[in-house]
Amino acid sequence: MAAAARERGADRFYWHTQEGNARARLLYDQVARFTGFIRYGYPL
Repeated sequence: MAAAARERGADRFYWHTQEGNARARLLYDQVARFTGFIRYGYPL
């Protein structure tokens, strides 16, 4: 993913996971920085 993002001129990419997905978050904490933001969706 990172290589594809760089090839397209991006300086970063991000993804979402569920707050309670502890297993995934353990991995993500090793490879990326948690910025403290939690995503909210508003249906239109």
